[in-house]
Amino acid sequence: MQKIINIGSNTNIDFISKNWIADNCDELVFVVSKTSSFALFAEGIALGYLQEFLFSGKRLIIKFHNLSKKISLSSLRNRHINSYADIINLDIPEILCGIFGLQLIYKSSGIYDAFSDLNDPVQARGHIGSVIWKVLQNNKGQLGDGKSQYLICRHDYRIPAVLRGRDALSFPESDIFRNKISPIIKTIGDEKVSSVDAKTLVGSWIYHIAENAFEHGCVDTNDSLINGYSGILIQKITTPNEAAIDKREDLDTDSKAYLHRLYKDHGFSSKNTLTVVTVMDCGQGIHNTLPEKYTTLSDKERLEHAFKRGVTRHKVSEGKSGYGLFDSIRAARKLNALFVVCSANLYSVKSFNELGGDAIKFSKNAIILTKNVGSSLSIIWPSKSNYLRP
Repeated sequence: MQKIINIGSNTNIDFISKNWIADNCDELVFVVSKTSSFALFAEGIALGYLQEFLFSGKRLIIKFHNLSKKISLSSLRNRHINSYADIINLDIPEILCGIFGLQLIYKSSGIYDAFSDLNDPVQARGHIGSVIWKVLQNNKGQLGDGKSQYLICRHDYRIPAVLRGRDALSFPESDIFRNKISPIIKTIGDEKVSSVDAKTLVGSWIYHIAENAFEHGCVDTNDSLINGYSGILIQKITTPNEAAIDKREDLDTDSKAYLHRLYKDHGFSSKNTLTVVTVMDCGQGIHNTLPEKYTTLSDKERLEHAFKRGVTRHKVSEGKSGYGLFDSIRAARKLNALFVVCSANLYSVKSFNELGGDAIKFSKNAIILTKNVGSSLSIIWPSKSNYLRP
């Protein structure tokens, strides 16, 4: 039995959770077009659902829909394709150039209705996947434009090439990581971000979350590598005025409330920008990687414990184990940020710019999703450093 999943414009978490259910089918057809896109925070959740489909043995198919023109194979072979813009100019749907899209291509059986002069879906998948992968390799795992940038890695290296240190197979030291990611964030966010404190806090948050994904997010329950893609998405948000916030279809209720508080309580204005960073993987979920002594706790309780100081499945002698997620909370608080966590079947939000925000627990407002794998952690904060907490 076949199920069709249409990925429309600004596909959000609520839609995915309610409609990406495939219990009674063995084949899924993902219909994508030039307007297909994810709302804020949704791509990492979609990646988890995709991995769930794969774990359950579903066959995946991609179908292009409503393209202004189909791709020409001869044009694909003859053109010099070296950048993200070159890919988009080929009329390849933009959604396929991200972490979710690459995983979908990599794991699909074929792509239909893509070429004007090629009818073989398997060959179509190979050609499109090769083009995107070539550009990704040429740009050291970095792909995107002035509004968003992906830093993507595959299971055989697990770290985007642009962020690697001396040893490509080990997670880089914190100073190396921060020095490499800071210029990328600056090109996406507000160029006036000059505070050393802000750069350090942002770099600290990404470093701790990315390191956790490196250690736990690329392996299954048997500690075997999960074939596929993971990485970091950096985005920029601008609003012409406060009234425009509620009209945006790419923002969820929590994001809109966070933005309204920035305008009303923190002197935010339309001249300011916000930066969003998401770290996503196909692993078991944060709360499912804790030591055995926590297995008797509920999912929500384990998620709360994961962010406490010293909680780790590593030996205490292994450096400062168990402080990464705890330190990420401290960095988010200092940034007055909105911190979004999706861990397997749990989705929760913690806002640090609202009254009592420090005391809100992830488990208190956790939503239960209809999936059981994958992690996606996001942070959104005002780019300018004058919004930092003292």
